[in-house]
Amino acid sequence: MSANMTEQEYIASLRENFCDGNEPTAEVVTMVNQAVGAFPGCAELWLLHAQVSLCATDDDGPHPEVVRSFERALSCDENFLPALDALAVYWDSVRDDPTRAEVYFDRATAVRERSRVQ
Repeated sequence: MSANMTEQEYIASLRENFCDGNEPTAEVVTMVNQAVGAFPGCAELWLLHAQVSLCATDDDGPHPEVVRSFERALSCDENFLPALDALAVYWDSVRDDPTRAEVYFDRATAVRERSRVQ
């Protein structure tokens, strides 16, 4: 199913087949891994990888693969608001580390303010 898919086809298919917060199917996990392998420079695919990885685990963490995937999204686009917001929520709600969360909340706020000025 996922052989020779474009970046946008992966994104659309993953969004269609994965609801954030629900446990992903084995097919979704395989697809998201293939997607980041095929398009390692795509921030949105790394965000989906992090979300799928987080929902695929049933422990309280830490979740180094999840954090690495969110950070990979930001390495692709340092102003990628969905990843900044997700990391802020992850550190605040999942890991109960408001100090770390504040770093990402502040970065997201700065990006939003800059985009309003432009």
